[in-house]
Amino acid sequence: MASSPTQKNFDATSRLTMKEQTPDEMYGIPENSLEIEIRNPQTHGFGRKMFTDYEIVCTTNIPAFKLTHSKVRRRYSDFEWFRDVLERESSRVNIPPLPGKVFTNRFTDEVIEARREGLERFLQIVAGHPLLQTGSKVLSAFIQDPNFSREKYNMTGSKVNTAQQLQKSVGTIRNQTLSYRVPGNQPNNNQKDNQLSFDTTWMENKNEPLSNDQFIEELGRVQADALEKLIKNARQSDV
Repeated sequence: MASSPTQKNFDATSRLTMKEQTPDEMYGIPENSLEIEIRNPQTHGFGRKMFTDYEIVCTTNIPAFKLTHSKVRRRYSDFEWFRDVLERESSRVNIPPLPGKVFTNRFTDEVIEARREGLERFLQIVAGHPLLQTGSKVLSAFIQDPNFSREKYNMTGSKVNTAQQLQKSVGTIRNQTLSYRVPGNQPNNNQKDNQLSFDTTWMENKNEPLSNDQFIEELGRVQADALEKLIKNARQSDV
């Protein structure tokens, strides 16, 4: 009895020899391996200065990362900054959201654990994206560099926030938010609207780049000084 074509194909296939895998091939690390874990949250400080940071553990053999194994600590505000930079760097990539901000009971075990899980999911997604691995200037450093600092980078990977930006912000405050007229008084030649004068001479020597935190600190100081002058002017007018 002649064999059918199907039987002949099966016989031919059955004679193929399978190459045996070596132990390294069976149990070794895959060619592109990336494991990201966020663990060991720790809360620091007291009162309004309390914050929680998290340990990022990364194990990988992907060339985009400089270390095969690393451990660093980051806080939630670091992740906010990191996500903002990724969005500005990578317009072609949809960056996932971070776990939402919490304004009450932030330091309970339940809230911290929920945030840890959300941050871990976020970091696993962005760290595993090929376009971010090859295109981001901050991805590897944020995940692996123990000496990482936001001051080293802006949204494109270099320093930003100069005195010119501070001057612009101060001008906005002067023109839009801190103009004051004493109720019931009409301005005359000697007394016009109490437009607050800003002492901006301190900026003249601020030609060096400022970090984001320094920028906010300096701008806050200007706002505080302006508000103090506003109150002083109002009190003098009431006398």
